[in-house]
Amino acid sequence: MDPLTSLVTALAAGAAAALQSTIEQVVKDSYAALKGLIQRKYAQVNLDQLETNPGSKNRRGVVEEDLKAAGAETDTEVLQKAQELLEIIQRQAPEAAAAIGVELKDIEGASLAIRRVTAAGAGVKVEGAKMRGDITVEDVQAGGSGGRLPNA
Repeated sequence: MDPLTSLVTALAAGAAAALQSTIEQVVKDSYAALKGLIQRKYAQVNLDQLETNPGSKNRRGVVEEDLKAAGAETDTEVLQKAQELLEIIQRQAPEAAAAIGVELKDIEGASLAIRRVTAAGAGVKVEGAKMRGDITVEDVQAGGSGGRLPNA
């Protein structure tokens, strides 16, 4: 997964997790650490819109554009925190990633492009993959009935 996509996915999954009262505190703390770091370093990036509806591809797109414009995709400290959050979510709250329509497991250097997915459950689920290159996941609509996300 390219650094910017990884960062936005971590933020969206973390925001989705933070909305759930039953999620482990370590997930919420890791998300808060990443969010706080971004707010300190890139005050111009508004993450509130993502927290309102982490499943919205449009909101993720705006945050992605803002992070790219700010240069966050090359910030090793931010990217490391994002990777830590993704690993914690995968171990502690995989349903948080599923809530935004993406469920990936056991990826080792992947080359995968998934676009325009609409699903009532998990929109994208990859397990045990061993690929080389990048993962691109775009335009996923999942959850709720008929493929519509709650609050979308």
